[in-house]
This record gives sequence, C-alpha cells and structure tokens, in this order.
Amino acid sequence: MKRTLFFILVFTVLIANLVMAKDNPPIMLEGNLGLGGCQGDCSGVDPFLGFGIGGFVEFHKNLSAGLTGRYQKYSIDNGSMYSLMFGLEGRYSFPINHQLNIYGAAGLGYDMLKTSVDTPYGSASGDDSAIFIQFGPGMTYNIDKNISIGGTFRYQINLWNKSSGTFNDWLLAVSLDYRL
Repeated sequence: MKRTLFFILVFTVLIANLVMAKDNPPIMLEGNLGLGGCQGDCSGVDPFLGFGIGGFVEFHKNLSAGLTGRYQKYSIDNGSMYSLMFGLEGRYSFPINHQLNIYGAAGLGYDMLKTSVDTPYGSASGDDSAIFIQFGPGMTYNIDKNISIGGTFRYQINLWNKSSGTFNDWLLAVSLDYRL
C-alpha cells in the first residue's frame, strides 16, 4: 500500500508539472461500461458487468495520462465477489484520421477484492489487495469536437498481498468521452 501511494504521489506531481507547463491543456473525462472477468486461479468465477470512470490530461499531441477508477462485480455460486480498483494510466495515440483514433495504454494501480460465500454453516468472507500493472489497446471515434465513443480491452496482472495464487483481470468495455 505504501508503494502504491508513493507511485500515485510521484505520478501526480509529474502530471501536474507537465500540465502547468502548458497554458490550456486538453482534459478528457471518460465513463465506461464493460464485461470483466478473471484468468488464473478463479474456477467458479464468471464474467460480469462493471463500470469505470477516468480523467485524462493531454500534455503532448499524442500522449495523455490520468487517474482511473473501476468497480467490477463477478458472478460466483453461493455468494458475492467484487473488486474496487484505482490507478494511473498513460495512453499513446495513433490518429488514423480526424475522427478515428487508436491508442495503446499502460497503467499502475491498486486493487481491493472482497469475497463472501454462503456455506451450510454460515457465510465466510475474505478480502485481499494488490498492486497491479495493466495494459491493452483502445480506440475512440469522435462524434463531434467534444464527444467521442470508444472501446477498450485491458489485461491486468495483480500482485496479491495475501494470496499465493494468480487472479488476473481482463476487461472488454465501451466508453463515452467528453473533452472540456
């Protein structure tokens, strides 16, 4: 947790310095809805819907960075499981034309996983947390100068604190972006 907070602080200071160097940097707010699931030691866990938000600053023509948050619920038998993730993400864009943009993204963040399972003897619950590394492609299509729709795929590698197994996340989502 201390390492994550340190990385978030350093990244925030770097972004703030880059933004302050520009007079009026473009800012983008993003909301997404998608199907998320797991890979690794996750038998009995099925993909389910989740949603996320983010705020990005474009500090170079093709380079932007920002803060993201995501709530992901998972479908499991006889219980509930959800994850709350916060991260820093950088994107490098490859504009195809004035409307279509493809990008690659990489991120670093913190994931909190909560599980509750009903048993014949009552319910059992547990939690774990992880630092994660996330990467994947995305695309946006500009509807007008301020609004775009898009899609993204992310793969997240979790470094769990308590668990010795692997439980990595994937996400396939659609997004709506608004540029200020």
